[in-house]
Amino acid sequence: VFGLVLELFLKKRVYLLSQLAEHNWNLAATAAALNTTLEELVKRLEKSGFGYLINQQVREQATKRMKS
Repeated sequence: VFGLVLELFLKKRVYLLSQLAEHNWNLAATAAALNTTLEELVKRLEKSGFGYLINQQVREQATKRMKS
């Protein structure tokens, strides 16, 4: 079971990175392509372990908007 969970987690990470690359790391365009908000995309990236790839100011703004 753990192997399947890990495999799914890794596939989601690869998918997120591929979508970012496809949209030239434009977060707004990537969020639109994924049919989600910029804030939700930032949250997904952080949960996937990619938060460090996003500018700190962008992360803080997204977090503030999600709390509002």
